[in-house]
Parts: sequence; structure tokens; C-alpha cells
Amino acid sequence: TCAGAHLVGLHSDIGPSSLERILECPGSLAASEGLPDRTSQAAAEGTAAHTVAEWARSLDMPAAAFVGQVLEVEGFTFKVTKSWATKPQERFVVNADGDQIRELSWEEVSRLQGFPEGWFDVEGLTDRNRVGLAGNAVPPPVALAVFRALARVVPGRKLVELFAGAGGLALGAQGAGFAVRALVDHWEPSCRVLRAHFPLEIVHCMSVDDFPFEQLRGRVDVLSGGPPCQPFSSGGKRAGTDDSRDRCTALPLMLQQLQPQAFFFEEARELYNHEGGVYWERLVAAFHKVGYRIGAMLVN
Repeated sequence: TCAGAHLVGLHSDIGPSSLERILECPGSLAASEGLPDRTSQAAAEGTAAHTVAEWARSLDMPAAAFVGQVLEVEGFTFKVTKSWATKPQERFVVNADGDQIRELSWEEVSRLQGFPEGWFDVEGLTDRNRVGLAGNAVPPPVALAVFRALARVVPGRKLVELFAGAGGLALGAQGAGFAVRALVDHWEPSCRVLRAHFPLEIVHCMSVDDFPFEQLRGRVDVLSGGPPCQPFSSGGKRAGTDDSRDRCTALPLMLQQLQPQAFFFEEARELYNHEGGVYWERLVAAFHKVGYRIGAMLVN
């Protein structure tokens, strides 16, 4: 469920072999040991009946949403909807016979992503909010595996997370023993979820541009986050720097102001080849300029 580019950076003071040790990322990315166990009996027995949407009569009902197409994946053929290509958050599932289709509920999306049971059962959210938050998040088990690898080479455990979203990265970081000092996101639905599960004093509902990085200079060991993917995602216009939501180019300055030992960012995989790879080359050069060596890996 998490198809993206994971960027890991270490300050030049940390040994050169450490980056390779992180990118090895040992163990299963699906391993959930270390994450909060809040799975209800209903979830353990299967999806409760009231959380499952009704099956549509055919792939063409309603035609506007369910226009069928064939998808080839590793030798298997699936009938899916065209909206999957541009709006994967619409979360459709086809039955075994390939003649009926329905949407996954937000509870199902949350479970597939590896969030604790009830994580998005927060007052003030629409079901659309819940699906967007869960579907766009870094799955906590993936984050857990990455932060366990980081913990092998980064001596400190204090973390600040930007573009915190639903808290998937923060959950994984906590499971690996990191202490979350600040969670920053400007979207109110994200802030509602974060406030429901983390201490209020560490949740900052503001733009990252307004966060006082220099006040924490030298007091944070790891900076993490998932910058908006719309400027690069295959589901968008891929406008890059012409998209006002592009925050990747601001990351080196944030690192320079905060001076953490390491960082971990998640982005859409298209970041690599945007502008024929020129954008990525400029970004890596900017990270090097402020003192960080970079490693990157594609997940799924």
C-alpha cells in the first residue's frame, strides 16, 4: 500500500558505512512488533458487517465511477476501475469472479495500512477525511522497520516530524524507541487525529514555514516527514516546483536550521525522474551542501 521513494540522510559526522546499514533495512517491512496493540475482537474475527459497503451489481453501475478495465500484475489479470489509475484513494475491490465491485470502508483501509484499531474513529472527521488520511499515510509497520534501522546507527532518540498527517511515521518511530518531540501539520483533519493520540503540547497545527526550527537547533536527533506528493504523483499534474505544494526544495534549509543527526522523508516514487532526473540531482546536491549524505530506496 505504500509505493514511494524513501529518502534517508545522515549528517557527515556519522560514519560513512552507517548509511548502507540503514538501507539494508533488515527484517520484514510487514512486521508489526513494537506497535500499539489495540485490535478489537471484531477486527480479529474479520471485518464487521456494518463496515462493509454494498456490492454494486456490475462493474458498470454506476457507470461514472465503475468503468472497468483490465490490470495485469505479475501474471495475474484483474478487472479494476479506471479511477484506480488516477484516484487510488477511491479504494475499490473486485470480487473473486470479477463481476462485482465495492469500495473498501475506511476501517478496512486503516487495517490494510497497519494502523491500530479505531485510530481514525475521531470526532469531527468525515469518512472521506478518514480514507484520505489512512490511504495517504506511511504504514506504521513500514515506518517501524525504517526507524529500527535508523536506531542502529543514530545514537540519539529525539524526533520532530513534519507533514505528520495521520501519524503513521510517528507510530513507527515510537515503536522503535524514539521520543516524538513535535508533530507539525497544517490540515485540521490531521491535527484532530494527532491530538487524539499524542500529547497536545507536541501537536503543532501550522504550516512548516512557521515552525520555529532554530529554537530546537541541536536538540533534535532525527527529522522525519512525508511532504505533499501531489507535485510528483502519477495521479496529479506532476508540476513539481510549479506546484505551490512542493515542499521538497525547502527541506535542506529546514535541516540546516535544525541540525539533526539524521532525517527520513517519504515521497512519491516519481520524484526520482521528475524533469528527467534533474530535480532529484538538484535536491541531492542541496542536501550535500548543508552537510548530509543521502540514500534513497523505492518501496513497492
